[in-house]
Parts: sequence; structure tokens; C-alpha cells
Amino acid sequence: MTGDRPGAKCNTLRYAYGPSLMRQNVLIVASLCVLAACSQPRDIRSDDTQVVAQWVVGDPTSAESRFKVFVDAATSGIENMTMENRIDQACGELCDLDGNDIGSGTYNLYLYTENVSATVKLLVQLEKSGRIHNGLRIGVAKYLDKRHQNWTYEAVYPPALKAFDLIYKTRPQSDR
Repeated sequence: MTGDRPGAKCNTLRYAYGPSLMRQNVLIVASLCVLAACSQPRDIRSDDTQVVAQWVVGDPTSAESRFKVFVDAATSGIENMTMENRIDQACGELCDLDGNDIGSGTYNLYLYTENVSATVKLLVQLEKSGRIHNGLRIGVAKYLDKRHQNWTYEAVYPPALKAFDLIYKTRPQSDR
């Protein structure tokens, strides 16, 4: 009986889905672990403002696209981690890169800062110099209370961007 042998489930998956899928699954899990380890909170102050750097990576209305976004994000985890490290290093004392998420058609990086305009300027410079992905969109939290527990987002970049959110029900319109 295959269930009695160590690794039997792995062998069953290998025969059922093939070695290519097994390698792909391992790569996805490993990439996600690396991303999670690199996206840990650091020194964020209570009066900091959240700035979100965002890239549209798929159509949130398409189930196939959501799966493709997940696989692409996981397999390009090293590239994303490199980009996050570039942003983190460029921030220095200006801002703190707190983490990321991917889904609903977007890849988001969360930064916290006391100087929103300088942080936005830094992100735009990084994009224009080719140090981060093209297609950058930036939203800034507008807090509705003094404790920073409720907020909306203001679209700040690119200049033609009319609305900004973390989750879109339809594919965001081109803003370039």
C-alpha cells in the first residue's frame, strides 16, 4: 500500500501530475517563503502615513488570470524580492517598507513615512531610472481618524491616475 511508505504521497503526486508540476510547486512555495521572510515589519511610527506602490499584474475578474498572477508572482519572487530590496535600501531613514501582497490583479508594496512627498518622489525616480518595474501606481492613505485605523486612498501617481485602491472589481483602466 503506497500510504505506508515515507514519501508515498509525494510519489503519487509525481506520477499523477508529472515532475514539472512538482518542481513548479516547490518553486512557488520556496518563493513565497522567501518573500514572507523579507517582508517583516520594522520601525513604524504611529504618526507615519502609508504610501502604497502598486503594479497592475492581471485582470481580477478572470479566474485564469488570478491563477496566472499567483504563479507568475511566485516564480518571479526573486525578482520581486530584489526590487523590494532596492526600494528598502533607497528609503534609508526616509521610509519603512513594511510588506507586500499580491492578488486581485495587483502587486502592492506598503511603505510608511513622515515625508509623503519625498517618498513619492523617491519611488518615481526609482521607476524612471529603471531600478524598479515600469507601470508604477502610487496611492497615499488619507486617514479618517486620529488613530489611523480608518482610511481611504488618494491617487497621486501617475498624474493621470484618477482612482486608487488595493482591490479592483474590474481591471484598472490604463493611466499612462
